[in-house]
Amino acid sequence: MSATEEVIIGQDNLIKYFNKLAFLSDHQSLGGSFILQGPRGSGKKTLANFLIGKLLCQDKSNLRPCGQCPACLQLKNKVNGDVFWLSLDDDKKNISIDEVRILIRSLSLSSLTQGYKVAVIDRAEKLSHQASNALLKTLEEPNKKTIIVLLTTSLADLPKTIISRSQTFSLRPLAPNLVYDFLVSRGYKRSQAKNLSALSLGWPGLAIKLSEDEALADHLLVVEAFLKSLNADQLQRRVILDELLSRDFEAEEVLSIWQTVSRDLLLFKLARSEWQRYVGFLNQFQDKLNFSIKQALTWQKSIVQGKDYLAANVNQKLVLENIIFNL
Repeated sequence: MSATEEVIIGQDNLIKYFNKLAFLSDHQSLGGSFILQGPRGSGKKTLANFLIGKLLCQDKSNLRPCGQCPACLQLKNKVNGDVFWLSLDDDKKNISIDEVRILIRSLSLSSLTQGYKVAVIDRAEKLSHQASNALLKTLEEPNKKTIIVLLTTSLADLPKTIISRSQTFSLRPLAPNLVYDFLVSRGYKRSQAKNLSALSLGWPGLAIKLSEDEALADHLLVVEAFLKSLNADQLQRRVILDELLSRDFEAEEVLSIWQTVSRDLLLFKLARSEWQRYVGFLNQFQDKLNFSIKQALTWQKSIVQGKDYLAANVNQKLVLENIIFNL
């Protein structure tokens, strides 16, 4: 989907800012970096595409990229030579210094249209230490008409030196009713929209992803693994964990889901079902949920610690084992 076709809801202040920035870019040469922070499905890529479209679109009079000028058509067809995307390869743990050097070299070349050059680094928290240092030199002295956008799920995992040289925007979740209305407007059945809006925790992109049968089934499998482990012995927990590992789930995603489940369990104990994400799922396990508030808080702390271990490149399997065997 191109920048001109993507739907953006609930980030009005950021859209206004990007429109103002695009207007200024026609009157003065801008250069610098932006950080968009939010969980997966929060719309970071959509907003990055919007910013690119606004900067390169030749018609700055509209609130959205026009979709008709040569620059917009090039973006739509993914053939714009002034736009670069760098992301983590599936088979790698980090974005390497060599990849960043290639990106920096591309940005140093003259624009094909004498306009802006834009680079987007997805999952920027996965930049290696050397890659971060290489990028820092570019951020310290940004070229005019060169914009770098870093997308991250965790601001805490970015070097403070990079954060201090960038403008940071943290995306905020939407109210469930806004996600519900958004899904209904896209043709989802009301019952499905209600379920997905609850599961998405206010992130429209995640709601759309979870609307895919396989994605939803995988998501709920991770939820079920946590709940089943609460009353399982060590051997049973080993079987549960082995099943998760066999499905190639990323440990970071598993911990994010488990963190929400443990939060729901705490809300369950406090009798606040209206704030629970997995209220229907918890009802199925209601007769087996024998735990204290102190235990639920301990689970939360253990999962947060697990995320810190992952950020320090501790083996994913060991991190998950440490959590599931100590529930």
